[in-house]
Amino acid sequence: YGERFGFLDRGHDISNLMANLQSSFAISSLTGMLLWLRPLVIFISTLQAASDWMFIPQCADRKISEYSQKTEKEPSGERPTPMIKRFLDALEDKSKGMTEHDITANAAANIGAGGDTAAIGLSAVVFYLYRSPEKLQRLREEIDTHNSEGNASFQELQKLPYLQAVIRESMRVHPGVGFPLFRVVPKGGALICGRFFPEGTNVGVNSWVIHRDQSIWGPDADEFIPERWMTTDAARLKVMEQYLVPFSVGSRTCIGKNISLFEINKLLPQLVRNYDIEIEQENDKDLRAKNMWFVRAYRFKAKINRGELTVGQ
Repeated sequence: YGERFGFLDRGHDISNLMANLQSSFAISSLTGMLLWLRPLVIFISTLQAASDWMFIPQCADRKISEYSQKTEKEPSGERPTPMIKRFLDALEDKSKGMTEHDITANAAANIGAGGDTAAIGLSAVVFYLYRSPEKLQRLREEIDTHNSEGNASFQELQKLPYLQAVIRESMRVHPGVGFPLFRVVPKGGALICGRFFPEGTNVGVNSWVIHRDQSIWGPDADEFIPERWMTTDAARLKVMEQYLVPFSVGSRTCIGKNISLFEINKLLPQLVRNYDIEIEQENDKDLRAKNMWFVRAYRFKAKINRGELTVGQ
């Protein structure tokens, strides 16, 4: 949108953005699964009571309007092109076939989904990693050896095997989306896992089910074990990579996948190098979470202290 929202600058939830987002997801996740609720939601969408549910598109419309007014007054400079400008350019280019509704929908997706996948991924990796001192130490040593200055590029970080194993494993035990991402069976039907499904049937599988399947991951499927990704068994690694689907697969893969992975790869080494984190949720093996489409951490309490810059210091 060409500017920061300002959460870090001000230190609080600006305009109750995050709270309203969660209320919106609570309603949207229900209507997405219980289709008979949709007529009721459409009816109440005109009422004040629906303000939370309508918050995301309203926020997107407001940001589009603010950006349009701002660019009319300011000359173009050397700043990077915001995504919102690309949306508006596509609207003006009639060959793109974009409508105002399409622009609002895409802008809303950036607000609603843009930060959650990375935030959920970081919450999960911090929870599991900092409760495993030996795994945390191993990661710190790898980062200290290959990234002692703390300025490694994304490409360099991708070559750190244990860092990548930790990120993969955290996304396996706690994928960000907790609902099946349905597909529609094409004309002629389809045979899936030995069962025939007629055309038009909605079929899907929850990534939480896939990621805890012992036939794929072994009897320790419920455990956080990054070392499983360090295997030299190429055939086993190929199977695990095939069934690791935190962002879904195919034509409906999350379009923000690469941005989310980039953010996690850049942020996690800085957290590990610079902060000691004490997780207060000691009695639960898994991270407490609420599933409202995104499976967000719930009552995740931790004490954060600035630590040493390197393992050797």
